[in-house]
Amino acid sequence: MSIILSLIAAVLLGGGYYLAATTTLQTIGIRFFPVILMTIVGTYFFYTQLSVFLLKLVKRNKYFYWKQTRLVTISDLAYRMKDNARMFFLVTIASAVAFCAIGALSAFGGFKKVYEEKAQFPVVYQSAEKNPQEAKHLQAIEQDFKKQKFPFTKIKTTIVEQTDMKTKQPVELIRLSDYNQFAKTAKQETLSLKGTQVYKLETTMYNPVKSKNPPSIHLKESDVAIKPVKTIRNNVITSGIIGYEVYVISDSLFSQIKNPLNHVRYYTENWLATKDIGMAIYGSKNGIYTDSYSSTAEFAYTSNGYDYNMMAGMYKTMLFVALLVGCVFFIAAGSFLYLRLYTDLDYDKRQYSTIAKVGLTEKELNKIITPQLLLLFFIPLAIAFVHSVFAFIALQSMFEFSISKETAVVLLGFGAVQVLYFLLSRFRYLTHIKKEAVTASFFIQ
Repeated sequence: MSIILSLIAAVLLGGGYYLAATTTLQTIGIRFFPVILMTIVGTYFFYTQLSVFLLKLVKRNKYFYWKQTRLVTISDLAYRMKDNARMFFLVTIASAVAFCAIGALSAFGGFKKVYEEKAQFPVVYQSAEKNPQEAKHLQAIEQDFKKQKFPFTKIKTTIVEQTDMKTKQPVELIRLSDYNQFAKTAKQETLSLKGTQVYKLETTMYNPVKSKNPPSIHLKESDVAIKPVKTIRNNVITSGIIGYEVYVISDSLFSQIKNPLNHVRYYTENWLATKDIGMAIYGSKNGIYTDSYSSTAEFAYTSNGYDYNMMAGMYKTMLFVALLVGCVFFIAAGSFLYLRLYTDLDYDKRQYSTIAKVGLTEKELNKIITPQLLLLFFIPLAIAFVHSVFAFIALQSMFEFSISKETAVVLLGFGAVQVLYFLLSRFRYLTHIKKEAVTASFFIQ
């Protein structure tokens, strides 16, 4: 046992937890492997050095250590921790892998929340000025709505494209009155503007990265300067053919700008049922839609019901694989504990038989063995839980919705299984010990 290695264990685990807890989307790629390495090495030294050091400190407290059966319990625990350190290390890492594999995939189930919050207009068709397929596509969409007998509200507006003189990147502009019409239909807050003020809209369905607004944007084609006031968490305009830089401008400024892009949105209450709307559009040329992208796009089509249905199917397959991998690792971790426990069974029989000769009762035997087994079964699980919690905190930086519910369900589920496994192992272990004791008539009556 080395005090220096014990300190290294504490520093590595503490440092790894700190880096995980302070991770952002920009730093998660850089910190991923260093944090894993720090956690693995720190866990190894925790069992081989730090745990032994902590138990020695407990033994120095004579009042606590010498009370009743604690002398036997703590002495035996110290021996088991030192002798089985590598086994505990493997159990902890295997359990953490199982928790993280299933928890990470379970977190993706929360994407439904994003759709529910932002699918205010679940069917969107965007068309360039010279798109010969526009009328046919819109007719197909509306016919599908009527076939499905879904009530819908159709709103058509125009978006124009300009170029930011400073960044040379395209920006899209929508007039204030059109945006407010969308917002009223979707029961969202309307906006108001003064002069050259504009609002920037978040147009992606999922965007954990928050970008800063430039102080001003000079539009090349119209020679007009606009001033972004703030970014709106927008639920009515999404990306597609229009790109990602979309601004709401006043009606008077909008009338000075050219390059129109028709934008048609359909509002309906049951967004999940839109998975079969507009199926005839898929396969059309020069478009942007699920599984298709065109660099010279004439239109873009989005059906949130269809997109979510595709994502949910892929998610279920991946979750099944994660469950399989997680269960294999968790069963392996339990097998390590079980085999080690029964490897020491003959030694334990002799040990407790010897103690019984000097007055050990059956009640005292239970008081000795139960805490030992509790610690042996749940110390590796508790450390794996802590590792996983900080892993999920780091994972949270990749999502703009909370994953706490999904991860809590995974951890509590594994915890419940471990409790059942402990109770079964304890019952069988005590049965073997007591059987030997009764056979030899060791217990004091």
